[in-house]
Amino acid sequence: MAAAGSFLVLLATVAIAACSSPMSPDVVAGTPFDLQVGATATLPDGFRIRFDRLRSDSRCPLDALCVRAGEAIIDVALAASNGGVEVREMRTDAPGSQISYAQHTIHLTELAPFRDRRSRSIRGTTWQHWS
Repeated sequence: MAAAGSFLVLLATVAIAACSSPMSPDVVAGTPFDLQVGATATLPDGFRIRFDRLRSDSRCPLDALCVRAGEAIIDVALAASNGGVEVREMRTDAPGSQISYAQHTIHLTELAPFRDRRSRSIRGTTWQHWS
């Protein structure tokens, strides 16, 4: 992954095809999309997902050999078309990389970039990528 910025990949899958008043969708269910910290993606049925923050990142640096891969934890805000909002935690490890909310299933498929050993922080300012 390039160090130009961080990104997160999620997959928002519509479990039911009920479309109430669309709110200018900018992503399509079942299709990967990038999302920066603080940005919101809207699906055709009005469902919204916002990448709130990176809570922690203990993933192995790109230029290191690690015994354990580590994990990253992020917060996302999910909003159904009826107005309810819920902040949920997602993790890069398999059990925590999928959540369901308001008839949608969201998969965290990638979070980048990885840091390197010389840097204590992660390079770049955008965390984005959902599919």
